[in-house]
Amino acid sequence: MMRILKKHKVFLIVLLILLLAFGVYRVYSWIQGEPREDLLYTQEYISGTGNIKGDVDIEKWEALGEEFAIGANKDGYAVFKNPRKAMNAICSDFKAGIRAMQKEGAPMGFRSNYSSYIDYELAVSGDAETNRQANIVAGFVDIYENSFVPIEPE
Repeated sequence: MMRILKKHKVFLIVLLILLLAFGVYRVYSWIQGEPREDLLYTQEYISGTGNIKGDVDIEKWEALGEEFAIGANKDGYAVFKNPRKAMNAICSDFKAGIRAMQKEGAPMGFRSNYSSYIDYELAVSGDAETNRQANIVAGFVDIYENSFVPIEPE
């Protein structure tokens, strides 16, 4: 009888851990936001062709890592081919730039407040590497938000 109770306890503990992990994932997804399906990558980004808008240096972004691969959405605006991977990479690889922007007044919690950070790039007055990272973070926001916010016609 004790043996059966122990097995059930282990099962219940494992089940509780899995439910907790799922809950954390859902909260994380809610904080980060979900990209709008109609604004995601649907075509290659080649400046000056078709309906492509702007002139994003895709080689610059791809040199930072495959997570920053650029495509275009249906409206021709630059987007990250995988916005979730791009967000994870910017948060892990460019912490100094994000922290410097926070010191200048950007809100804490880059994932949930990313759109605010574009205004803080010029306020950063750190060393050359920190300034470079802040510049990349601001450029990231400019592209990343194209998968989330409809762009107003020019």
